[in-house]
Amino acid sequence: MCELIRKQVKTRRQKSLPAFEQVIKDKSGAELYQTALRWLQGNVSQHAVNAVIGDAVRGARKPGANSAFPEDGEPAEWHLPQGTMQLAELVNRFPDDFPGPILTTNFDPLLSLAIRAAGGRSQRRIVDGDGNIGREAESDPGTRTVAHLHGYWRASDTLHTPAQLTALRPRLKASLQSILRKKTLVVVAYSGWDDVFTSALAEILLDEDTPLDVLWCFRENDPQLVATRYARLIERMQPAIARGVFRAYGGVDCHHIFGEVMAEQTSSPVPSEPLDSPLPGWECLDTGSLSVLAPLSEGEARRYYDGAVPEWRHASSDLVPRREAATLIAERRSQLEGDSASLQLIRAAGGEGKTTLLLQAAVHAARNEDVRILWRPSPKFCLSPEHVISLSADFQWLIVADDAENLVKAISESARLLRQAGRANVDFLLAARDSDWKASGGDREGWAQWLQYQPDLVLRGISAIDARAVVDAWSRAGGLRKLAAEDDTERRSVLLLEAVNDQVAQEGLHREDGSFFGGLLAVRFGEAGLRAHVREFLAQLRAAPIASSDKSLAEALLYVAACHGAGIKGLDEKVLSDLLGVPRDWVRSRVVRPLGEEAAAVSGGDRVFTRHSQVAAAVLLEAEAALDVDLADIWAQIVKQTVATHREVHVAVFAPIVHASSTLQARLPQQMPQARRKAIAISAGVAAVNAKTEWLGTVVDLGRTYRNANELNHAVQLFRRELKQAPAKTDFNYIIRGYWCEWGVCEASLHREGASQFGAWLQGLSLSDRLSPAILTAEQIKLNCAGIGVAFGRLATSAADCPFARAYRATIDIARRVPLDARAEGYFDRYERAADKLHIPHPKDLSEAVVWFTEGINAIGESISDEELLNLVHPGNVSFDALHTMLKRPDRSA
Repeated sequence: MCELIRKQVKTRRQKSLPAFEQVIKDKSGAELYQTALRWLQGNVSQHAVNAVIGDAVRGARKPGANSAFPEDGEPAEWHLPQGTMQLAELVNRFPDDFPGPILTTNFDPLLSLAIRAAGGRSQRRIVDGDGNIGREAESDPGTRTVAHLHGYWRASDTLHTPAQLTALRPRLKASLQSILRKKTLVVVAYSGWDDVFTSALAEILLDEDTPLDVLWCFRENDPQLVATRYARLIERMQPAIARGVFRAYGGVDCHHIFGEVMAEQTSSPVPSEPLDSPLPGWECLDTGSLSVLAPLSEGEARRYYDGAVPEWRHASSDLVPRREAATLIAERRSQLEGDSASLQLIRAAGGEGKTTLLLQAAVHAARNEDVRILWRPSPKFCLSPEHVISLSADFQWLIVADDAENLVKAISESARLLRQAGRANVDFLLAARDSDWKASGGDREGWAQWLQYQPDLVLRGISAIDARAVVDAWSRAGGLRKLAAEDDTERRSVLLLEAVNDQVAQEGLHREDGSFFGGLLAVRFGEAGLRAHVREFLAQLRAAPIASSDKSLAEALLYVAACHGAGIKGLDEKVLSDLLGVPRDWVRSRVVRPLGEEAAAVSGGDRVFTRHSQVAAAVLLEAEAALDVDLADIWAQIVKQTVATHREVHVAVFAPIVHASSTLQARLPQQMPQARRKAIAISAGVAAVNAKTEWLGTVVDLGRTYRNANELNHAVQLFRRELKQAPAKTDFNYIIRGYWCEWGVCEASLHREGASQFGAWLQGLSLSDRLSPAILTAEQIKLNCAGIGVAFGRLATSAADCPFARAYRATIDIARRVPLDARAEGYFDRYERAADKLHIPHPKDLSEAVVWFTEGINAIGESISDEELLNLVHPGNVSFDALHTMLKRPDRSA
């Protein structure tokens, strides 16, 4: 703001700039703001003050928005803060409970725009002098009145200085007193300036016969701090405090309070007489519960289309299209026999719409079959078979659970008990990520022996009928986004169908991603549009602090996106809560749920994901490009906290995060500069070594990370330096052979004379008896032989007595005695052809192959002049008895 004021001084009164700088010297905060504007008004003009405010307000417009626009322009052109949007939706949806008017001392149009964006209508009252706000009878039905008490950003003066704010404005004061009588006044994000509003309020509260209740919300949570910081306000309100009509609340976050109030208004279920649930922690719903849910607004529908987490209100709304699979589930239920319970499972990757389908199918059953739904609101709640078998026989029950993979054993035992008891009034409707369900053994249970087991519904892609229904829904709610450029409705459906099918066809890093949501992102945003959308909600989330934390929702999303954007299956909720300083039991309500409402993240089991890997990639790219975030530091924090949390409790995806560094460079978004991906990977590797000091595996990871980043000297120095400490590591016997192997690869990759021999020598030692009894695996043999074969191939000649030639053939023979993947087969096929060209003989058996291999390794050792390496093992003393023994075993895959 000060820079904008300085700009006006330079433009209108250049010679006075030194005097201005002297006046504001050593000022800060509110004092700087008021001093600068008071000087500008007194020494330049009120017009200059208004121009500063106009420039400041225009700063809230989105990048790329037209700089020339009529009046306030369109809501989509402005950054609308989360708290502002939540307040707008609250007054739109509950006009009887929150009739207004809304009084504000802000100059900007964001609140009126937010009301429009949420599907409502607003009318504005601007009071920049003395005047009245208007009576309730003067308002049009269905409109929300927003009164700007200190003026407006355009076509109005704006009030800033103490002289302006404290000037007598009797008509406005009388108008305020008239409006506030018989009201409950909620004051949020207002410090109680010594202005006309505070004066009017104080006078009204002095009148004991005037019914007015004031709820004043302070951001601070420390009563002593509030008493000190707002001493003048509290002094003026003492009579009202004594009467109990002025109540103060601390720790209120204006970015979340209206959303929390709205959640209380619309929480599910909300029947007039809530149903008691017979399952602890689970919710009980029926058709009555669902019928009283508040209708979904178009603004909420658009956020759902962008990926907001579905709830019962979405599943009950006509604004959300009902997919074909929901009809199929209903048809299957209508054909159930009455002699046993049933189970229907929906399996899909995240982002295929399984949660919406689950809830829609449950809503249909409640409305059409008169069932009572038992819904698990969080995966943390378990299921007791004893409670299931005790469910009342007076009702038909439908047990509905998302993330059902952690209920497999409980459901199978419940099904067995229901079968034994001959109970047919309990059905199960479940959803789970496909990979999680399989990992938990759900596909190996004998469901059909206890239940009427319906074939699993596996969601992947979308039908033409569903595509048409989805696009029609987007169109009705104004949510077409990029597709709005297409005039033909059928063409829009085809584009969505093609985009989803393209996602289905893709194989690779992010196979856990949902094709439906991926197609949605492609047709509604495109890459550039998605990044712009992500930039917008990151800015909003950055301004949204997390309760009881010094971090924002944007930082929470960055932690999650850092993992998902690198192909890791989520971030453990416990690690996320510890990173943010949020109590673990509250991380869902304070972090995951708000992120879900913004279509940014979703939980699955005990992990948190972004809505799609494309969203994760866009978050990471925008964080570094637009928000000046250092992802190298973010990754170091994640690794460090994952290790710390895991020392206390089990952490999901612990190993993928701690060992992530060696693959990060390749897995991070390729649009990110290579130098940044290298730096992030190295930062994660260093953090793992420092955090998990008892592990040798993290050292190997860091060495490989340096190699992938072409920092070969750092890799070699690391391996040489850490070797002395290696025997003390807890994983020594499991990792030491891999340590020597990777060290050898790094040495061989150096651009210096004899590098190939150095590498082969070290890789040979990694298979030798020198490291016994360290575990020797088939995988280790494959990797070492692939590297050693390169060196032997370069050294081999057609001479009959060439030890390197015989060792080359022996290396191929040894490698082919263990399982090889297609890539490795390609390597050794190539080596085989090269050996054939040199007419190298084949060993007659395994024993001879090991002898030739031993001679070749020792011969390489004799050619090495590096004293540090030679001091490790003297050439000629290397043996491979353990390798020989392992290869003789019938089963060599271990």
